[in-house]
Amino acid sequence: MALDEGATVSRGRAAGARGLISASVLMTCATACLIWLAAVPFGSGVCPAIDPPPLHCSPARRAGTGLVATICVVIVGALAVVLALWGGPRARPLVIAGVVVLVMAPFVTYAVVAFSAGFLIR
Repeated sequence: MALDEGATVSRGRAAGARGLISASVLMTCATACLIWLAAVPFGSGVCPAIDPPPLHCSPARRAGTGLVATICVVIVGALAVVLALWGGPRARPLVIAGVVVLVMAPFVTYAVVAFSAGFLIR
């Protein structure tokens, strides 16, 4: 019985694609949870006792920034998943770049949302 190298290579690529898809979905969900469960309600955690308080001390102000950050993260995550599923082998570097961006996203989005003056959603 001969070994089919094409089947082995395609199984390896499928496993790699599943791993990238899983990482994309996991990091997208984790970043969205971090934004809405920590950055928007609690912010930086440090607000001076002055009147009026700085703009970044209001959760209502951080909600707009949190919404924009969540939309950006979801778009990057969705693009990574779509490229992993239907992009083929040429799209693999773009998928890996998307996953790297998603790995860095929790650190960047928390800082941006927690410390920005933001804007109100009406």
